[in-house]
Amino acid sequence: MRSFVVAVSLLLLSFSAANAATTTKASLKGAYFFQVTQVQEVSWGKQVSKTCFGTTYTFYLGGQAASTKLTTGTVTFTGSGTFSMSATQYGQFDQTASNNTVSISCTSNPKEPYTTNSGSAVFDAPSTMTMTGPYTVASNQTGTMTVSGGESDEVVDLDLGQLNSSGVAGVVLISQPGKANGDYSTGVAILK
Repeated sequence: MRSFVVAVSLLLLSFSAANAATTTKASLKGAYFFQVTQVQEVSWGKQVSKTCFGTTYTFYLGGQAASTKLTTGTVTFTGSGTFSMSATQYGQFDQTASNNTVSISCTSNPKEPYTTNSGSAVFDAPSTMTMTGPYTVASNQTGTMTVSGGESDEVVDLDLGQLNSSGVAGVVLISQPGKANGDYSTGVAILK
């Protein structure tokens, strides 16, 4: 059984290599609908104080959660190395608003004078943005795009697939390595 699996794997690998097309910047041309997701770990907290029954209580309260940030929209590639993008982002974590959900409250019972609230994650309303930048495509169906228009330029990795008879990619896998916090984005773009 193991030799059968190895033989099939080698056959698929040789088929893929034989059918691999050489790609250029012209292999990305036209409007693509895209969706990118990013799983992120968020945390919030702050020091809060409250005086209940004449005694001041001070605590550092907060919490953490995992959430998903979603970006959808349209990216248009020129075929010559530049693109423009219109996107809507959902699930952007709001650090300040989340920190401000932490609280201490006084009770009416002097034996249990206060209650604490560790708060919760708060997310911004969906936001729309436009971005532009250059892109590159290597001959092995991979490439990068540099997205400008946000807080800083970001490099995104591209893997082109399903080339049509004109050599234009019908599907593009999108990935962005994590930053300092280890977040990783991945998604897909489909030629309209």
